Amino acid sequence: MLLHELLFENVTGNFEINSSIKESRKIILNVHCTQFKNTCPDCNVHSTRLHSYYVRRVKDLPILGYSIVLTLRVGKFYCKNSKCSRKVFSQRFPVHFLPYKRNTIRLDDKLLKIALLMGGNPGKKLCDTLNIETSSSSLIRHIYKKDINVPTAPSHIGIDDWAYKKGHTYGTAIIDLKDRKIIDLLPDREASSVEKWLRAQSHIKLVTRDRYVKYANGIKNGAPTAMQVADRWHLLKNMGDAVKKFLERKRQQLRREEIACAEKSKHEQINPDNENPLLTEHSIATERTSKLCEIKQLYALGTPIRAIAGIVKMSRNTVRKYIHLDEPPSKNGPRSEILKFANYFKERIKECPGIEVIQLWKEIKQLGYGGSRSVVYQFLRNHTRTRNKTNRSYIPRQSWSAAKVSLLVYKCESDLSSSEQALLHILKEKSSDINIAIDLVQEFKAIMEKKQGDKLRGWIDKSMECSINELKAFAKGLLTDFTAVKNAFSTQWSNGQVEGQINKLKTVKRQMYGRASFNLLRKRMILGITDPQI
Repeated sequence: MLLHELLFENVTGNFEINSSIKESRKIILNVHCTQFKNTCPDCNVHSTRLHSYYVRRVKDLPILGYSIVLTLRVGKFYCKNSKCSRKVFSQRFPVHFLPYKRNTIRLDDKLLKIALLMGGNPGKKLCDTLNIETSSSSLIRHIYKKDINVPTAPSHIGIDDWAYKKGHTYGTAIIDLKDRKIIDLLPDREASSVEKWLRAQSHIKLVTRDRYVKYANGIKNGAPTAMQVADRWHLLKNMGDAVKKFLERKRQQLRREEIACAEKSKHEQINPDNENPLLTEHSIATERTSKLCEIKQLYALGTPIRAIAGIVKMSRNTVRKYIHLDEPPSKNGPRSEILKFANYFKERIKECPGIEVIQLWKEIKQLGYGGSRSVVYQFLRNHTRTRNKTNRSYIPRQSWSAAKVSLLVYKCESDLSSSEQALLHILKEKSSDINIAIDLVQEFKAIMEKKQGDKLRGWIDKSMECSINELKAFAKGLLTDFTAVKNAFSTQWSNGQVEGQINKLKTVKRQMYGRASFNLLRKRMILGITDPQI
């Protein structure tokens, strides 16, 4: 196969390669056209009367890692039509070279595809790898120059919003549910924009959406005969939010009840005749002697010092010291000094069972005690009470959260672990409202999964009659959009694939950094998806 046949797709007789020059990473091909019969672009009159020649430098696709530059010798011809305003015109090449272009048609096609798939800066890096000379701005210009035709006559569409700037500017994406592609983007999420777009489409039969009120109104006015289907995921999400609010309120209520019970039982446990007697000097010495014997026995058996420290609840340095002693070291200082006041503490606690530790500490300080308050607290633990601090008592917190339980109530019992089942069982026993909420959530989920839309109204009535305000508000909200919600429970259509397309749109937008203007993003999304060759 000849080179000119490979370059010009076997169109022999029109183009010939005269010579070639090889540079560092570039090959320059001198090409001329053998076509002598040309047509004036204004009056379409044929002419063979040659005026002159000029040379055009045109870039082409690379070959074997070398960039290709064609120096094309172009002829100029006189126009034979005396009435034509153009006296001289240059040759036109409809197959490979367009007028005023510095790239071949096939190179422009590839650059457009790279720009649509990669964007400006990433596309420039890819072109550098392929040895195609271009810039990121040139790639973006290829997208701007390409016209788009929005596909017409979609019958099933999905609508959702996307954040151009989160929290500030939002747009609307329209997705063809059957072809699974984005067919258009709107610059805002107003009802008027949706209505205007739908009025231009006469074949809309079904529209899926979330529960955004403006979308509902826009669809109702723009396509009144179309079936509206609410998104099932958003329905479950809205119910989950309601259940979470209820559980948080109930958790706080149960917490207050638990605190009250714990405070009551703790006050009852303060008894002057406590079974745990106050420590004496003799009892402390006996305890330390027994620990010394235990440490020596464990060490003789080859137990590591770290393990011994964990068993006897002492530091490793103390264990190392005890190993080499025959008897416990004498205890001096404030901790031994406090033993002198053991009988005083016992009498004062018997006289006043509710006396606070800080009061006892102040009294023994006047009697000559020079130790710290923390030693007194430690010595009298479980025998008196500390300062009364409401809602700051050391009461074990409940080991569950509203967010966690709101997820568990959706699961089937067979999918729960034993600990999760035990948690739900305890909560059901503690509160009848939690039991009711779990039953309503399970029933709502079953109606959705089995596509039993005719039972939805009964569920709403049941929720409106329950004692849970959060679920009442959720059920009341379903009534305001009842038709679309019922269609979601009765048909197979949903907004699931729309969410996937929105995720793709956001990925492309972030890839474009600050150059993602609405028009550029719209063209890139529609052209990059609707073109079957991309």
